Amino acid sequence: MYVGTKRSPEKIIGLWVMSFGLYGIYWLAQTFTELQKNRNQGISGGSYAVLAILFPPLALSACWLLPSYVGKLYAENGKLEQISSCWGAILFLPTLALWAIVAMSYLIISAGGSMGENSMYTMGAVLTIAVGINIFLLYNWLKKIQLQINEFWDGASV
Repeated sequence: MYVGTKRSPEKIIGLWVMSFGLYGIYWLAQTFTELQKNRNQGISGGSYAVLAILFPPLALSACWLLPSYVGKLYAENGKLEQISSCWGAILFLPTLALWAIVAMSYLIISAGGSMGENSMYTMGAVLTIAVGINIFLLYNWLKKIQLQINEFWDGASV
């Protein structure tokens, strides 16, 4: 049985944020490759990386695919499936709603004509809050998934 690499969720999210998402593509590609090697099925890491770079909106499929693959990894090995594709909704749906609110805020603020200095500060605050919430959601999504993967690799290496 193939055993993948255990990783720290904190290190992953830190590198993800500092590299403006590039490390995220690398981490997802590596994780998909490890899961594919263990399960002998699923999308390869290289295919995901190409998809993420050439078609970024389609890359959002990782929100559902990765937790689904981790859940199937557990189920195929006779363990209790603790995570599934529904876990992707924790990241995707609030993010979608959050950015819709940001877009509507921009439209409301700029509806009065040219945006004044106070309006720009307000929009900056809205964007800062939105990015902070997004990073919080991403961290929680990533932590749950990576800890499940780490737990599986611990059990598989025994």
